[in-house]
Amino acid sequence: MKGFSVLFLLCLCPLFTFASFGKIDFLTVKDGLANNTIYDIYSKKGEFLWISTDLGISRYDGFHIRNFPLISPQTDLLQAAYCGVRKIAAGSDELLFLLLT
Repeated sequence: MKGFSVLFLLCLCPLFTFASFGKIDFLTVKDGLANNTIYDIYSKKGEFLWISTDLGISRYDGFHIRNFPLISPQTDLLQAAYCGVRKIAAGSDELLFLLLT
């Protein structure tokens, strides 16, 4: 009977773990994300969520998205689609480093 109790509790652990996350929201272009293709996500506890996409990086604060495109008004759309951010990393001085395509 003891073995059954332990097995029963182990089967319930994933339910409690997933329930602790609460509601999961998905961010898309409709929400303001720069692009639906996401290569990397960087976050530090209690700060912004940085999302790398094909068209630059997006910063999410839990409520709003702000985009930082890799294009200037002088470039055309074909160049913009080619310049994406593949990786986001933070240095020891808390600066973000971007690996561009």
